[in-house]
Amino acid sequence: MNSRKVLWIVGVVVLVGALIAGANYYFVRQMPDLDRPFTPAERYPESIRQESIQKVESAIAELRENPELVSRWLELAVYRKGADDYEGAEDIWLYMTYTWPAEPTAYGNLADLYQSVLVEPRKAEKYWKKYIEVAPANYDIGAYRSLHDLYRTKLSNPDRAREILLQALKENPETTDLIIPLAVFERMQGNVDAARMYFTQAKEIADKLGNTSLSSILNEELKALEQ
Repeated sequence: MNSRKVLWIVGVVVLVGALIAGANYYFVRQMPDLDRPFTPAERYPESIRQESIQKVESAIAELRENPELVSRWLELAVYRKGADDYEGAEDIWLYMTYTWPAEPTAYGNLADLYQSVLVEPRKAEKYWKKYIEVAPANYDIGAYRSLHDLYRTKLSNPDRAREILLQALKENPETTDLIIPLAVFERMQGNVDAARMYFTQAKEIADKLGNTSLSSILNEELKALEQ
């Protein structure tokens, strides 16, 4: 193959790649449609429905004046989700992840939407991971637990379910909100020794903090393991 043909092929590949990237850029960059209809769900009382309409109209009016208002985009997305307009909420959150990539809330909302509502576990996994990457360390404990539940239930991957909690513990040591789920998980897996170790660790932390209620509950869990 002569050099001219090689250069031609390379040029075509680069051009196609640029066109694809440009198409993706154009699609994601589009601001969500502020004229999209909003209809509150019938399950809410009329007073709540009317209040939701007013809140949405107010958020839209502000966004028309200043589309850089992150808080208003978040508010609008939450109201759309509450009205069962999942596509509308998703559109806003996806737009936000592109426009404000360092803002973690949209990633978490997308992950929860894909995990709990739309049941698209691979997308949920992607956005929980992104949320954990972007969010401050003290914000991500709930995300780790949700990702753990995703691996344990929707993706049927117990090894990853365990690994994600162990990863979380490295970044958030002595956190009973992580240690207890890990103990429960090991008990469910039939790993009694590991469950005992984590329940004991959690109880020691509860004792150190003077949380007698939690300590009592964990003591009962330890007793149950011996039966």
